[in-house]
Amino acid sequence: MNISKLEKLANEDLNARKARATFYGIKSDESITILETELKFRKYGLNGEIPPEWIERYGEEE
Repeated sequence: MNISKLEKLANEDLNARKARATFYGIKSDESITILETELKFRKYGLNGEIPPEWIERYGEEE
């Protein structure tokens, strides 16, 4: 399975989780937050970049 197909499936999963949370009136779903974070970090990794959260959190320790 290629990466673009996996990314498409992950985004479909994310949208389904969001729809489910909306349907059930769930304001904060941890599984959505985790998947969004994983997808965001994957995007940064593919571009050879560092997530801004990491720079804010760990950048001052150098």
